[in-house]
Amino acid sequence: MSDWTQKIKALARRRISWALCVLAGLVMIGAMVAMGAIPNQTACDGATDASAMLRFEWVRTVADLTSLFGSDPCRTQLSMAMDAFNRIDVIAYIPAFTAFQLFAAWGLRANGRLLTILSINLALIAAGCDLLEDNQLLLLSSAMRAGNAPDPAMIDALFWLVRIKFGLLALNGVLLGWLIGRWSGWGWQVARWVMVAGGAIGLAGLFMPQLLSPGIGLAWLTLLIVAIVRLTQVDAKP
Repeated sequence: MSDWTQKIKALARRRISWALCVLAGLVMIGAMVAMGAIPNQTACDGATDASAMLRFEWVRTVADLTSLFGSDPCRTQLSMAMDAFNRIDVIAYIPAFTAFQLFAAWGLRANGRLLTILSINLALIAAGCDLLEDNQLLLLSSAMRAGNAPDPAMIDALFWLVRIKFGLLALNGVLLGWLIGRWSGWGWQVARWVMVAGGAIGLAGLFMPQLLSPGIGLAWLTLLIVAIVRLTQVDAKP
């Protein structure tokens, strides 16, 4: 086997995790576009301070849910829109954002194996919480569409699933950023602190939900840029 062949194979082994990370990131973006294109995602009480889905995730009482869904025809339209949103979430978005984090962690394994294992576990637990959350949301929207009073216990379970999911995703942004910062070079240090800042903003979103998407989104966008750079660097080391 020639030296060039060996070098190409070694390069492919180093890059495969970043190639898959970029692919997962693109699928994630596609799923977000599809979810955003779903019609009738406006809260039935006319509030515009937050998206209907975010309010749906953040409901605390039956009264919150009733206010959000209102009465027909808006109630049926919104419940169908929320169902479509959550189905895309289950089929595409959750697998994509989980793979995005897992492949990034694998690509960063040489920067800290214990932290890599922790990152992988955070991503998997967050995905599990999100799947359970979507199941609760589908049941709640079905109850609202049928005009049935939802079970308050389902809303109580939703409280913990949503907060654990978002908390772990934000925390993983900080962790992955910290691992990136272990590479030498000012660009990686900038990426580290942008991701740490994004994760911190996401954690603050547990108390101010409007900060969740900007914070976690900032961390993930930075991670996608890092993945693209690592994929295209000819002389990148593991």
